[in-house]
Amino acid sequence: MITKYNKIIIGFFIAILLSAISGISFALIKASLFNNSTQSVSKNEDNRNEDYQESKNIKNNLSVISPPQPKQTVFQTQLLKQEQDKFIKGSQYFNEADRLLAEARGQNNSQSAISLLNEAKENLDKANKIMKEFEPNSPYYQSAQNYIEFIPLYADSINQWKNYFAQLDSYQARTHPWEATINNNNFIDLTYHNKQSVMAKAKKQSVVLTFDDGPSPQYTEPILDILRKYNVKATFFVVGSQVSQYCSILRRIYQEGHEIGNHSYTHPWMGRISSEEQQQEIFQTQAIIENCIGSKPRWFRSPYASQNESTLKIAHQAGLNTALWTIDTEDWRKSSTTNTIIQKALNYGTNNIILMHDGVEPNPHFKHPSASLSRSNTVQSLDTIIQRFQNRGFQFVTISEAFSSY
Repeated sequence: MITKYNKIIIGFFIAILLSAISGISFALIKASLFNNSTQSVSKNEDNRNEDYQESKNIKNNLSVISPPQPKQTVFQTQLLKQEQDKFIKGSQYFNEADRLLAEARGQNNSQSAISLLNEAKENLDKANKIMKEFEPNSPYYQSAQNYIEFIPLYADSINQWKNYFAQLDSYQARTHPWEATINNNNFIDLTYHNKQSVMAKAKKQSVVLTFDDGPSPQYTEPILDILRKYNVKATFFVVGSQVSQYCSILRRIYQEGHEIGNHSYTHPWMGRISSEEQQQEIFQTQAIIENCIGSKPRWFRSPYASQNESTLKIAHQAGLNTALWTIDTEDWRKSSTTNTIIQKALNYGTNNIILMHDGVEPNPHFKHPSASLSRSNTVQSLDTIIQRFQNRGFQFVTISEAFSSY
């Protein structure tokens, strides 16, 4: 029989056993939870490491890969380059036509001259075709229009010279295309094709410096300073509209002993305007020069060397001889430099009339696409030109002095 005391002892041991079992179970559960947590933390850490490494790899790759350019920007850049290349090509054709025309004018052989003129016409046509392709929204449109404006003028000139060379034998290679109808021995008309016979009558060992398109404060006055330094006299073919602005400079030219010639009032292409307009250009300039200095010019030079039968007749009516030049320094071109001007001017073989410029764009309606907007190179070249000729024994004279015994 189990006593009350024994029941108490048994109960006590059962309580201890249950407590032990409960503790062991709790420990096992805690250990399991700890292991799971540790594994989860470890897995999360591994994931974070992988994410970090991937992010680092992407960052490293971006540092060596250029960001993509917008397709629109690339297209516009390519289009602009194409427009630029096309404009350069067109201007090259135009400049080559200009060069060939100048070369043809100096020929005495009709076949060679006509061949050069045909080539010039081909280049001019190519230039015209390209320049007409530019749309109004092109950045080169206005520049192309400047070329288009001059192309018909060059085409006219080419045709006129082709007609001349086609009849070269009848002109005997000495006269201008339009001089066959003018038989007046009282006037001198120095043109491209009679220059050899006319200059043969000029004063020996003489050089005539001529300056067109002035007067202008920026260039005429420095040129006058250099001429005074060497005691050299020159001939200035002045534009009437410039004289109306700078009469005081014209007076200085005159007072320092230089000769003044008539170069029209607005500097137009004389061969493309009416006889009435030509008369106004020449007579108006005669009047404005006389009002400024009290003396009339004796010489006329056509702007752009553009003249016809009417030009010479009107000049003679005004009491004017006409004179182009024998050497063009091309100082008016964008491509000219001090050295190129000097080299073109220095021709010691014969007497010469040298063309230079002391003004810029006197005609606002005609902006030659190859023309420079500066005459600084002209001023800078003058010292050397004068010194070299003087060292060779040449004398600088005005046009009238050169032909004083004509």
